[in-house]
Amino acid sequence: MRFWDAFFGSVAFLYVFAIGRRLGGTMCGLVAVLALFVHRPLVLDHGLRGNNMEAAVVLSYCGGVYHFLRWRSDGSSGRRRLHAIAVSLFFVLAFMTKFVAALFLPGVLAASVLLRRDDRERMRRDWRMWIAPACLAVVLILPWFLYQVHRSGEEVWAIMFGQHVFTRFTASLDVSHLQPWHYYVTTIVRQLWGSQMLGFAVLGLGLILIRTWREKWAEGALILLWIALPLSVMSLLTSKVYHYAYPMLPPVALAAGYGAARLFGFVWTFAGRLAGTEKALPAWFGPTVRAGGVALFAAATLPVSLYVDEVSVLRTVSRPLHTVRDCLKPLAAQAAVNGEGPGVWAEGDLTHSFFYYLRPLGPWQRRDAASDPTIYMHLFVPSRLRPVLLSNRRYTEFTSAVASGDSTIVERAARKGGMDPSALSAEARSATVGVLKIDDMAHLLLPGPYASCAPEHVTGAWR
Repeated sequence: MRFWDAFFGSVAFLYVFAIGRRLGGTMCGLVAVLALFVHRPLVLDHGLRGNNMEAAVVLSYCGGVYHFLRWRSDGSSGRRRLHAIAVSLFFVLAFMTKFVAALFLPGVLAASVLLRRDDRERMRRDWRMWIAPACLAVVLILPWFLYQVHRSGEEVWAIMFGQHVFTRFTASLDVSHLQPWHYYVTTIVRQLWGSQMLGFAVLGLGLILIRTWREKWAEGALILLWIALPLSVMSLLTSKVYHYAYPMLPPVALAAGYGAARLFGFVWTFAGRLAGTEKALPAWFGPTVRAGGVALFAAATLPVSLYVDEVSVLRTVSRPLHTVRDCLKPLAAQAAVNGEGPGVWAEGDLTHSFFYYLRPLGPWQRRDAASDPTIYMHLFVPSRLRPVLLSNRRYTEFTSAVASGDSTIVERAARKGGMDPSALSAEARSATVGVLKIDDMAHLLLPGPYASCAPEHVTGAWR
């Protein structure tokens, strides 16, 4: 399931390298990719290989910006038309993945066109070239919405725009998402500091700003808009999550790459002047020694050790759901009735990944309404034992309710399971429940024989 995310993330890195080469040469591209790779949240925390939406959106921005730059600079009308189509297709990918986040891409590109007279003239010349790509985008996007409206009616708009746009942007669907206005900027700065790239990023942004101001540098203006426009709008909203800013990290990394490349160029020129060779220094030393100089500069200034650490973490195999599923399958087969295993009882806000891994255990029963007695029954009634999957919020609510000694939970669970309440209470006090915490998303509770598959165990029903 994670193949496409890892693939999209890898292609996005290639596009970042290509944009970096256009900005400041090969070193700029390499350092930009390095800056993204050691930005740990982007890679490891709800990031580019995590079976979510971020890799596709990041790729869409990187690919869209690169092909837009190629459209601006290519002399052949045929190639410009192909680049326009590529921009359109990347917008489709972003829109069909995360439609609100995708809207910043055409906004940034349009703003960069309006800034320079040459670009406005180029757009007036080529506007017909963009009609077919725009129509292609509509043709690819529209069927899904028509199908959803046919299937769900106005509910699709209530969910998409009511809950996930208006509510999320003006209040929050999750109180943990409420953050101060400066959250994105301060978090990016903190992460850059931790990855030892903050100095290069600040230097690069300053140099890009100066060059853009002095020379009306189109590429530099696009990089600055790519950072400033989305983050400014997003900072005005109340609901903020760091992975919302992932599509804006590539231009920050490109700024770091530009700063490193310019700094190395300055050091190389300064060393040549000290040696009395000035511009003849590269020819005097040769390309091999220049490569050695780049290697020394990288070893002295770039976070090479963090790169090594990141690779070691990526090579670590940690598959908790895969492992617990393989452990539970033979136990579920032993408890099967008429060939059907006990299945899983699930409550709370859970992603499809859990169903993907746990579906071989039997029927998947997920409900939105909380039912502490049902959970209690599946954990402690001997004839009704089955794995229980709870979101973190539901886990906290359930364990708090049990710890408070709420007798109605036991009474209703006993009635559901056909047991005497006092007997069920005694059973719960002596029972052991295995607990598997899955990142910061959920808890899998494993009662009775299933507890052997869990790394942690709770005895006494959380009392």
